[in-house]
Amino acid sequence: MVTALKQIVTVQPGGRVELTSAELKPGAQAEVIVLVDQQAKPEAPNLMGLGARNPFAILLNVPKGGCFKSAAEIDAFIRSERDAWDC
Repeated sequence: MVTALKQIVTVQPGGRVELTSAELKPGAQAEVIVLVDQQAKPEAPNLMGLGARNPFAILLNVPKGGCFKSAAEIDAFIRSERDAWDC
């Protein structure tokens, strides 16, 4: 007899998927099929621990047309963020 388990999970860094169920017995074999929602919004990047993440992924979350009016405005924002860091 085949038992089907269905859970919605979040893909972890490195493409890892974790499924936990009391119905899964140690040593049992299972066939896994992963269906990915292609319309799901990409996960916001973790800028403090980039790891293997592409740092340009943050651009996916920038509104069309951007949110700064000039390069000088961007530079000022970045400078103020750096000044706020605890070193």
